[in-house]
Amino acid sequence: MDPKRTKTSGAIALASMVVLGSIVTLIVISIVVLGISSRENAFNTNQASLGFIRAEGCFEEALLHLSRDDTYTGGNYEIDGSQCTVVVDGTGEERSLALESETGNYHHHFSALIQVDPVFAILDFSY
Repeated sequence: MDPKRTKTSGAIALASMVVLGSIVTLIVISIVVLGISSRENAFNTNQASLGFIRAEGCFEEALLHLSRDDTYTGGNYEIDGSQCTVVVDGTGEERSLALESETGNYHHHFSALIQVDPVFAILDFSY
């Protein structure tokens, strides 16, 4: 065996292992970062959905108040940590209802046109 050839082969093998190890490390780090990013996206989607559901609950609460009392003008509510403000405007047969809700970093706005007389009904709704 040629000693010069053995040293060269060893250096090539060592360099190959360092390069291969670096590539594997980069792949593992990329997978971990993607996993963390996916988990954060799922959490944010969940929080936005919870905020919407809580705002919808607040809207239903306001509808219930208005259906029972046609002089209802709105109010402030807290539903499981979400704050919402309801404003009811108008007189006579139709009322406009505006709702602003905030849950953490998420903000929701609902508005509706409500008929209170002769039959209670939602004429128009947007969010």
